[in-house]
Amino acid sequence: MKSVASVVASLLLAACASSAIAAEAAKPAAKPDLAKGQATSTNVCAACHTSDGSRGSPANPILQGQHPEYLVKQLTEFKSGKRQNAVMSGMAATLSEDDMKNVAAFYAGKVAKPGFAKNKATVELGEKIYRGGIADRNVPACAGCHSPNGAGLPAQYPRLAGQHERYIAKQLHLFKSGERENPIMMPMASTLSAQDMRDIGAYFATQHGAAGVADDSPIAAGPNAGKKFWEVGEKLYRAGDAKAGVPACLACHGPTGRGNPGPAYPSVGGQHAAYTLARLNFFKAGSDKAKAAAPAMTEISKRLSDEEIQGLATYIEGLHPAAVARKAD
Repeated sequence: MKSVASVVASLLLAACASSAIAAEAAKPAAKPDLAKGQATSTNVCAACHTSDGSRGSPANPILQGQHPEYLVKQLTEFKSGKRQNAVMSGMAATLSEDDMKNVAAFYAGKVAKPGFAKNKATVELGEKIYRGGIADRNVPACAGCHSPNGAGLPAQYPRLAGQHERYIAKQLHLFKSGERENPIMMPMASTLSAQDMRDIGAYFATQHGAAGVADDSPIAAGPNAGKKFWEVGEKLYRAGDAKAGVPACLACHGPTGRGNPGPAYPSVGGQHAAYTLARLNFFKAGSDKAKAAAPAMTEISKRLSDEEIQGLATYIEGLHPAAVARKAD
Protein backbone atom coordinates (compact mmCIF):
# COMPACT_ATOMS: atom_id res chain seq x y z
CA MET A 1 0.00 0.00 0.00
CA LYS A 2 2.85 2.33 0.80
CA SER A 3 4.27 1.63 -2.66
CA VAL A 4 0.98 2.44 -4.37
CA ALA A 5 0.56 5.61 -2.31
CA SER A 6 4.07 6.65 -3.19
CA VAL A 7 3.38 6.16 -6.90
CA VAL A 8 0.14 8.13 -6.67
CA ALA A 9 1.88 10.97 -4.85
CA SER A 10 4.62 11.04 -7.47
CA LEU A 11 2.04 11.20 -10.25
CA LEU A 12 0.22 14.05 -8.53
CA LEU A 13 3.45 15.98 -8.10
CA ALA A 14 4.33 15.41 -11.74
CA ALA A 15 0.88 16.58 -12.84
CA CYS A 16 1.17 19.72 -10.72
CA ALA A 17 4.62 20.43 -12.12
CA SER A 18 3.36 19.92 -15.68
CA SER A 19 0.43 22.26 -15.03
CA ALA A 20 2.77 24.89 -13.63
CA ILE A 21 5.07 24.61 -16.64
CA ALA A 22 2.11 24.80 -19.04
CA ALA A 23 0.75 27.85 -17.23
CA GLU A 24 4.14 29.53 -17.40
CA ALA A 25 4.42 28.76 -21.13
CA ALA A 26 0.91 30.14 -21.73
CA LYS A 27 1.80 33.54 -20.32
CA PRO A 28 1.96 36.20 -23.04
CA ALA A 29 5.43 37.49 -23.86
CA ALA A 30 6.29 40.62 -21.91
CA LYS A 31 6.22 43.83 -23.89
CA PRO A 32 9.59 45.51 -24.42
CA ASP A 33 10.43 48.22 -21.89
CA LEU A 34 11.23 51.31 -23.96
CA ALA A 35 12.62 53.22 -20.98
CA LYS A 36 15.11 50.45 -20.28
CA GLY A 37 15.88 50.28 -23.99
CA GLN A 38 16.65 53.99 -24.03
CA ALA A 39 18.91 53.56 -21.00
CA THR A 40 20.87 50.80 -22.78
CA SER A 41 21.12 52.97 -25.87
CA THR A 42 22.46 55.89 -23.84
CA ASN A 43 24.86 53.92 -21.63
CA VAL A 44 26.10 51.24 -24.02
CA CYS A 45 25.43 52.12 -27.66
CA ALA A 46 25.62 55.92 -27.82
CA ALA A 47 29.39 56.22 -28.34
CA CYS A 48 29.11 54.69 -31.81
CA HIS A 49 25.43 54.92 -32.76
CA THR A 50 24.40 58.12 -30.91
CA SER A 51 21.86 58.00 -28.10
CA ASP A 52 18.89 57.58 -30.44
CA GLY A 53 20.45 55.41 -33.16
CA SER A 54 20.53 58.20 -35.74
CA ARG A 55 23.14 58.91 -38.35
CA GLY A 56 26.29 58.99 -36.20
CA SER A 57 29.56 57.98 -37.87
CA PRO A 58 29.30 56.87 -41.51
CA ALA A 59 31.24 53.72 -40.58
CA ASN A 60 28.47 52.62 -38.20
CA PRO A 61 24.92 51.70 -39.18
CA ILE A 62 21.82 53.80 -38.62
CA LEU A 63 19.58 51.92 -36.20
CA GLN A 64 16.52 54.18 -36.19
CA GLY A 65 13.50 52.49 -37.71
CA GLN A 66 15.25 49.13 -38.09
CA HIS A 67 13.14 45.99 -37.65
CA PRO A 68 13.41 44.97 -33.96
CA GLU A 69 13.58 41.27 -34.85
CA TYR A 70 16.58 41.94 -37.06
CA LEU A 71 18.38 43.92 -34.35
CA VAL A 72 17.79 41.17 -31.78
CA LYS A 73 19.06 38.59 -34.25
CA GLN A 74 22.27 40.52 -34.89
CA LEU A 75 22.93 41.19 -31.19
CA THR A 76 22.37 37.51 -30.43
CA GLU A 77 24.84 36.51 -33.15
CA PHE A 78 27.44 38.99 -31.89
CA LYS A 79 27.06 37.59 -28.37
CA SER A 80 27.29 33.94 -29.50
CA GLY A 81 30.25 34.62 -31.79
CA LYS A 82 28.39 33.63 -34.95
CA ARG A 83 28.94 37.18 -36.24
CA GLN A 84 32.40 38.57 -35.52
CA ASN A 85 33.18 42.17 -34.63
CA ALA A 86 35.74 43.14 -32.01
CA VAL A 87 33.65 46.03 -30.67
CA MET A 88 30.14 44.60 -30.97
CA SER A 89 31.04 41.18 -29.55
CA GLY A 90 32.21 42.84 -26.34
CA MET A 91 29.18 45.13 -26.19
CA ALA A 92 26.66 42.34 -26.79
CA ALA A 93 28.32 40.03 -24.26
CA THR A 94 26.91 42.11 -21.40
CA LEU A 95 23.33 42.20 -22.71
CA SER A 96 20.58 39.83 -21.61
CA GLU A 97 17.83 38.68 -23.96
CA ASP A 98 15.48 41.25 -22.41
CA ASP A 99 18.11 43.99 -22.83
CA MET A 100 18.32 43.16 -26.53
CA LYS A 101 14.56 43.21 -27.00
CA ASN A 102 14.22 46.47 -25.10
CA VAL A 103 16.91 48.37 -27.01
CA ALA A 104 15.73 46.92 -30.33
CA ALA A 105 12.18 48.13 -29.65
CA PHE A 106 13.51 51.56 -28.66
CA TYR A 107 15.40 51.97 -31.96
CA ALA A 108 12.52 50.52 -34.00
CA GLY A 109 10.21 53.22 -32.67
CA LYS A 110 12.38 55.99 -34.11
CA VAL A 111 12.01 57.42 -37.62
CA ALA A 112 15.24 57.77 -39.58
CA LYS A 113 15.79 60.89 -41.66
CA PRO A 114 16.14 60.41 -45.45
CA GLY A 115 19.73 59.90 -46.51
CA PHE A 116 21.77 61.60 -49.17
CA ALA A 117 24.71 60.89 -51.47
CA LYS A 118 27.31 63.20 -52.97
CA ASN A 119 27.80 61.78 -56.48
CA LYS A 120 24.74 61.66 -58.76
CA ALA A 121 26.42 59.35 -61.29
CA THR A 122 27.30 56.87 -58.53
CA VAL A 123 23.68 56.89 -57.32
CA GLU A 124 22.41 56.12 -60.82
CA LEU A 125 24.80 53.18 -61.22
CA GLY A 126 23.79 51.89 -57.80
CA GLU A 127 20.11 52.09 -58.71
CA LYS A 128 20.69 49.99 -61.86
CA ILE A 129 22.33 47.24 -59.79
CA TYR A 130 19.72 47.46 -57.04
CA ARG A 131 16.74 47.23 -59.38
CA GLY A 132 18.08 45.16 -62.26
CA GLY A 133 21.20 43.37 -61.01
CA ILE A 134 24.20 42.66 -63.24
CA ALA A 135 23.21 39.93 -65.68
CA ASP A 136 26.65 39.17 -67.14
CA ARG A 137 28.03 38.53 -63.63
CA ASN A 138 24.95 36.70 -62.31
CA VAL A 139 24.23 39.37 -59.72
CA PRO A 140 20.46 39.44 -59.05
CA ALA A 141 18.55 42.61 -58.24
CA CYS A 142 18.85 43.57 -54.55
CA ALA A 143 15.21 44.65 -54.59
CA GLY A 144 14.07 41.04 -54.82
CA CYS A 145 14.73 40.64 -51.08
CA HIS A 146 15.17 44.16 -49.74
CA SER A 147 12.13 45.46 -51.67
CA PRO A 148 12.02 48.26 -54.23
CA ASN A 149 12.30 51.00 -51.60
CA GLY A 150 14.78 49.31 -49.25
CA ALA A 151 12.27 48.61 -46.48
CA GLY A 152 13.36 45.00 -46.15
CA LEU A 153 11.63 42.16 -44.32
CA PRO A 154 11.66 41.76 -40.51
CA ALA A 155 14.36 39.52 -39.04
CA GLN A 156 15.73 38.19 -42.31
CA TYR A 157 16.18 41.24 -44.55
CA PRO A 158 17.08 44.57 -42.87
CA ARG A 159 15.72 47.97 -43.72
CA LEU A 160 18.43 49.63 -45.86
CA ALA A 161 16.70 52.74 -47.19
CA GLY A 162 18.63 55.82 -46.01
CA GLN A 163 21.56 53.77 -44.70
CA HIS A 164 25.11 55.18 -44.85
CA GLU A 165 26.82 54.66 -48.21
CA ARG A 166 30.08 53.67 -46.56
CA TYR A 167 28.45 51.18 -44.23
CA ILE A 168 26.63 49.38 -47.06
CA ALA A 169 29.84 49.14 -49.08
CA LYS A 170 31.72 47.77 -46.07
CA GLN A 171 29.13 45.07 -45.36
CA LEU A 172 29.14 43.95 -48.99
CA HIS A 173 32.93 43.66 -48.80
CA LEU A 174 32.63 41.53 -45.65
CA PHE A 175 30.16 39.21 -47.35
CA LYS A 176 32.46 38.88 -50.36
CA SER A 177 35.55 38.12 -48.25
CA GLY A 178 33.66 35.63 -46.08
CA GLU A 179 34.24 37.64 -42.92
CA ARG A 180 30.51 38.01 -42.54
CA GLU A 181 28.61 34.80 -43.26
CA ASN A 182 25.19 34.65 -44.85
CA PRO A 183 24.19 31.97 -47.38
CA ILE A 184 22.22 34.47 -49.48
CA MET A 185 24.47 37.52 -49.35
CA MET A 186 27.84 35.79 -49.81
CA PRO A 187 27.18 34.61 -53.39
CA MET A 188 25.37 37.88 -54.14
CA ALA A 189 28.45 39.91 -53.21
CA SER A 190 31.06 37.52 -54.63
CA THR A 191 31.19 39.14 -58.09
CA LEU A 192 30.72 42.77 -57.04
CA SER A 193 33.65 45.13 -57.53
CA ALA A 194 34.58 47.73 -54.93
CA GLN A 195 33.02 50.37 -57.18
CA ASP A 196 29.79 48.35 -57.48
CA MET A 197 29.61 48.26 -53.70
CA ARG A 198 30.05 52.01 -53.41
CA ASP A 199 27.44 52.56 -56.12
CA ILE A 200 24.89 50.41 -54.33
CA GLY A 201 25.65 52.16 -51.04
CA ALA A 202 25.19 55.56 -52.67
CA TYR A 203 21.80 54.54 -54.03
CA PHE A 204 20.58 53.23 -50.67
CA ALA A 205 21.66 56.47 -49.06
CA THR A 206 19.15 58.42 -51.16
CA GLN A 207 16.10 56.26 -50.45
CA HIS A 208 13.23 56.38 -47.98
CA GLY A 209 10.14 54.17 -47.83
CA ALA A 210 6.41 54.84 -48.16
CA ALA A 211 3.36 53.30 -46.47
CA GLY A 212 0.14 51.93 -47.98
CA VAL A 213 -3.53 52.05 -46.95
CA ALA A 214 -6.46 49.68 -47.33
CA ASP A 215 -10.28 49.67 -47.15
CA ASP A 216 -12.42 48.49 -44.24
CA SER A 217 -14.27 45.47 -45.70
CA PRO A 218 -15.38 43.26 -42.75
CA ILE A 219 -15.46 39.46 -42.43
CA ALA A 220 -18.95 38.30 -41.51
CA ALA A 221 -18.30 34.72 -40.35
CA GLY A 222 -15.66 32.04 -39.87
CA PRO A 223 -12.45 31.89 -37.80
CA ASN A 224 -11.65 35.53 -38.53
CA ALA A 225 -15.15 36.87 -37.87
CA GLY A 226 -15.02 40.42 -36.58
CA LYS A 227 -11.75 41.18 -38.31
CA LYS A 228 -11.50 43.16 -41.51
CA PHE A 229 -10.48 41.44 -44.72
CA TRP A 230 -7.58 43.83 -45.14
CA GLU A 231 -6.23 42.91 -41.70
CA VAL A 232 -6.00 39.25 -42.71
CA GLY A 233 -4.47 40.28 -46.04
CA GLU A 234 -2.02 42.71 -44.46
CA LYS A 235 -0.65 40.05 -42.11
CA LEU A 236 0.03 37.69 -45.01
CA TYR A 237 1.37 40.39 -47.30
CA ARG A 238 3.82 41.74 -44.77
CA ALA A 239 4.72 38.71 -42.62
CA GLY A 240 3.53 35.61 -44.45
CA ASP A 241 2.53 32.46 -42.57
CA ALA A 242 5.57 30.47 -41.49
CA LYS A 243 3.54 27.45 -40.33
CA ALA A 244 1.80 27.16 -43.70
CA GLY A 245 5.01 27.82 -45.62
CA VAL A 246 3.71 31.08 -47.10
CA PRO A 247 6.39 33.79 -47.47
CA ALA A 248 5.57 37.47 -47.13
CA CYS A 249 4.37 38.92 -50.44
CA LEU A 250 6.46 42.05 -49.93
CA ALA A 251 9.66 40.02 -50.34
CA CYS A 252 9.03 40.12 -54.10
CA HIS A 253 6.32 42.75 -54.61
CA GLY A 254 7.62 45.35 -52.18
CA PRO A 255 5.97 47.05 -49.19
CA THR A 256 3.87 49.34 -51.41
CA GLY A 257 3.16 46.78 -54.11
CA ARG A 258 5.31 48.43 -56.74
CA GLY A 259 6.96 45.12 -57.74
CA ASN A 260 10.44 44.71 -59.14
CA PRO A 261 11.21 45.22 -62.85
CA GLY A 262 14.54 43.37 -62.64
CA PRO A 263 13.27 39.84 -62.04
CA ALA A 264 9.90 40.85 -63.58
CA TYR A 265 7.80 40.81 -60.42
CA PRO A 266 4.67 42.81 -61.28
CA SER A 267 3.41 45.95 -59.63
CA VAL A 268 0.28 44.90 -57.72
CA GLY A 269 -0.53 47.93 -55.55
CA GLY A 270 -3.95 49.40 -56.38
CA GLN A 271 -4.93 46.47 -58.62
CA HIS A 272 -8.65 45.62 -58.74
CA ALA A 273 -9.51 43.10 -56.02
CA ALA A 274 -11.51 41.00 -58.47
CA TYR A 275 -8.49 40.69 -60.78
CA THR A 276 -6.09 39.76 -57.98
CA LEU A 277 -8.63 37.25 -56.66
CA ALA A 278 -8.93 35.64 -60.10
CA ARG A 279 -5.14 35.41 -60.57
CA LEU A 280 -4.53 33.89 -57.15
CA ASN A 281 -7.28 31.32 -57.74
CA PHE A 282 -5.75 30.57 -61.16
CA PHE A 283 -2.40 29.86 -59.52
CA LYS A 284 -4.07 27.87 -56.71
CA ALA A 285 -5.75 25.55 -59.24
CA GLY A 286 -2.24 24.47 -60.26
CA SER A 287 -2.71 23.89 -63.97
CA ASP A 288 0.31 23.27 -66.20
CA LYS A 289 -0.08 26.79 -67.57
CA ALA A 290 -0.08 28.26 -64.06
CA LYS A 291 3.07 26.32 -63.17
CA ALA A 292 4.79 27.45 -66.35
CA ALA A 293 3.75 31.08 -65.85
CA ALA A 294 4.87 31.38 -62.21
CA PRO A 295 5.93 28.21 -60.40
CA ALA A 296 6.58 30.11 -57.16
CA MET A 297 3.12 31.69 -57.15
CA THR A 298 1.50 28.32 -57.91
CA GLU A 299 3.22 26.75 -54.92
CA ILE A 300 2.40 29.67 -52.59
CA SER A 301 -1.25 30.10 -53.63
CA LYS A 302 -2.20 26.48 -53.01
CA ARG A 303 -1.38 27.04 -49.31
CA LEU A 304 -3.86 29.92 -49.01
CA SER A 305 -7.49 29.55 -47.93
CA ASP A 306 -10.28 31.25 -49.89
CA GLU A 307 -10.64 33.78 -47.07
CA GLU A 308 -6.92 34.57 -47.11
CA ILE A 309 -7.01 35.09 -50.88
CA GLN A 310 -9.95 37.48 -50.46
CA GLY A 311 -8.08 39.30 -47.70
CA LEU A 312 -4.96 39.71 -49.83
CA ALA A 313 -6.99 40.94 -52.81
CA THR A 314 -8.76 43.52 -50.65
CA TYR A 315 -5.56 44.72 -48.99
CA ILE A 316 -3.65 44.98 -52.29
CA GLU A 317 -6.40 47.07 -53.90
CA GLY A 318 -5.90 49.74 -51.24
CA LEU A 319 -2.10 49.54 -51.31
CA HIS A 320 -0.18 52.43 -52.82
CA PRO A 321 2.69 54.83 -52.07
CA ALA A 322 1.90 57.74 -49.74
CA ALA A 323 2.61 60.21 -52.54
CA VAL A 324 -0.25 58.69 -54.57
CA ALA A 325 -2.62 59.15 -51.64
CA ARG A 326 -1.64 62.81 -51.30
CA LYS A 327 -2.32 63.42 -55.00
CA ALA A 328 -5.70 61.66 -54.72
CA ASP A 329 -6.63 63.92 -51.81
